[in-house]
Amino acid sequence: MASIKAAVELDQCIPALRWDARVVVEGDLATFRIDGETVELSGTSPELIKTIAAAADGTKSIRAIADQLGSRDHVVGAVVKALIEAGIAVDLASRSDNDLDPRQFTSICRRLFGSWKYRLFSHPLWELLRSGEATKAQFTGWLIETYHFIEGVNDRLALSIAECADHRIKPLFIRHYFEEYDHSHFFISALRALGYDAALVESTRPLPSTMAVLNHMRNCARRGPLEYAVSSAFLESTGAERASGLTFLERVREHYAPDRPRVIQPLIEHVRLDEAYGHNQMLELVCDKMPRIPRERASEALGLCALFIETLELWSTDIVRYYGAPAAGPRIGAALQRPLRMGKGNGSNGSVLR
Repeated sequence: MASIKAAVELDQCIPALRWDARVVVEGDLATFRIDGETVELSGTSPELIKTIAAAADGTKSIRAIADQLGSRDHVVGAVVKALIEAGIAVDLASRSDNDLDPRQFTSICRRLFGSWKYRLFSHPLWELLRSGEATKAQFTGWLIETYHFIEGVNDRLALSIAECADHRIKPLFIRHYFEEYDHSHFFISALRALGYDAALVESTRPLPSTMAVLNHMRNCARRGPLEYAVSSAFLESTGAERASGLTFLERVREHYAPDRPRVIQPLIEHVRLDEAYGHNQMLELVCDKMPRIPRERASEALGLCALFIETLELWSTDIVRYYGAPAAGPRIGAALQRPLRMGKGNGSNGSVLR
């Protein structure tokens, strides 16, 4: 537990609370959760600590925060000093303008991904599926919406290729697309094993939040290859996380398809195929083609990934709410539906022309 002491000279400090920090007030303590760990601050009012932390948005000096809150400079400075020393906040005024080495950047990403994944997969959707408390409709809805996201590789990764102007990186995206373009068939197979016809699945409309996830990735693709690669890398599990993913799928099988192994087996095959392709190293491959990474661009890429996680959380909430409603089922109909690829389906699904 860190105790707030007298602050050093921090008049020029511009504090910014880390996006993924979470704080709750418990008794005399302000308890922060960051990088999967807990940091407790004491020494002044925990409510004041929480308020100062919320005001540390990277746009104001310590003096400006004190004026805004009607608090004393030295109290705000002491809280900010404790937040910075605990790694909960950073001082934007003291940051270096030097470019990042690519390996340094990927190391930062990997460190952040662990805590960010913990946050995402602590969402009720994943807890409900893991425990078996999700309804059968919510389980099926999760499969359908994930199918739409995986099929959306033809919307997002194809665009990242078209938008990539770096001849060193474009071949990496082309290869990745070649290996991923048809992976939605794994989810079609899983849904067929549940009794859903492939044509019916292809005719379903994705939830608005599913489209939001795809649109976010398309926005990243337009921003640049690094911006796309970071958010994409968040999705690609690494060693221990992949093992946890397989354990999760085994629990889902026990709860929702104990007598139908063909429901979950395609999902397991999908995870193992991605592992065989080495997709979890895509970020490192992209960054290795970049001699140096400007800090501003690195910060933007991580900011987009942070926004991606929030979008995925909303997507998870949407699945729980929509498919948890009475008589919930797949959304069937052509209105507001993403178009199919040329030559796929029966031509009635998502067509703009009538």
